[in-house]
Amino acid sequence: MLASIAVFALLPTADPASPPLKPEVDAAWVARMDALAVSLAAILPEVAMPTPTDAAARSARDERLRQHARSLAALAHGVANSERLPDSDPTVPLLSAKLEASVAELAKRDGERLKDAVFVVAATCIGCHTRTDRGAPRPRTSLAPVDTKLPAWLRGDVLSATRRFQEARAAYRVAVADEKLAEAEPTLWERAVKRALVLDVRVARDPQAALEVVERVLATPAGQPLWQDAIGWRGSLRRWAGEKPNPDSAAELEAKAERLLDEAAGLERTPDGSGADILYLRATAALHELLARAPAPAVRAQALAGLGLAYEKLKDVDIWALYATYDEACIEAAPHSLLAGECFTRLERALKEDYLGNAGGALPADLDAKLTRLRALAAPTPATPKGI
Repeated sequence: MLASIAVFALLPTADPASPPLKPEVDAAWVARMDALAVSLAAILPEVAMPTPTDAAARSARDERLRQHARSLAALAHGVANSERLPDSDPTVPLLSAKLEASVAELAKRDGERLKDAVFVVAATCIGCHTRTDRGAPRPRTSLAPVDTKLPAWLRGDVLSATRRFQEARAAYRVAVADEKLAEAEPTLWERAVKRALVLDVRVARDPQAALEVVERVLATPAGQPLWQDAIGWRGSLRRWAGEKPNPDSAAELEAKAERLLDEAAGLERTPDGSGADILYLRATAALHELLARAPAPAVRAQALAGLGLAYEKLKDVDIWALYATYDEACIEAAPHSLLAGECFTRLERALKEDYLGNAGGALPADLDAKLTRLRALAAPTPATPKGI
């Protein structure tokens, strides 16, 4: 039985009468998100560009970074506690808590370690904002234009993190078309390719636009290491482009997610296996939209398990290491169930692969303690003997 079938078979199916998305959002939440966007748009270019060689310029830059970090910390504090979040997707409070923890790290770091921490913050914002085409409306505040002198890949990151998606898609396309970037900075170029695909697939839901990105990859001589993946993506995108639009009731979203996960698991076993990336991206969008409709608790747990599975598969697509967030949430949503056991098994294996590889040894103490807690929560409840 495929993993995707198992995820959706362990608990009851969705209630087709699930409520719609929340119609109102806390105005204070929106204002805080807009202020975070302003601060993040200021700090990201600072940390991404080379460190000034002049001592005075470097000192001034470091002080600006500290000010930005303090501002971000103040704004991020308590973001998960709003009573009226944008929708019912538990991703919002989950990643809000992750954002607060990541921002808290900024005050403890400097130099390269500060850069790493800022990019974790930005990735958290992008991951939340790009969940679906409904995941993040444009900021209501007026944000300063992103400096056109910045590299296109960086403009794309700043624009994505601050919810300016049409501009972000254009910026990433400039980066993807930059053959010099592909040759000199292949890691940055590949990241721009994959983030462009994330926006086209999950936010714009535009297979034709994503195909244009893939064809650009295949026409880039220095992009040869990505060609095999691109061929798989192209096949999956072409099949998607030929599909008819589907209704989006809660039951239909659940069925769609199950189908996409099932197809992705099957495709992984073929020479065209990289095409599964597109299916997993589409599945995450369907699952996030299902969660946004506040489904029944059992369906919510199913969806979280599906996201844990999909995000683990998408690690190589540079869609951020979110699988642990959803596997943990799955265990907490359906403790002592078969589904919780499945989520725990996947989480434990994936964390050991990521942190230890083939070297063996012990996980960091904090992760080991978390797994110990989750192992107990996932364990089946012993049956009560008869007569007691």
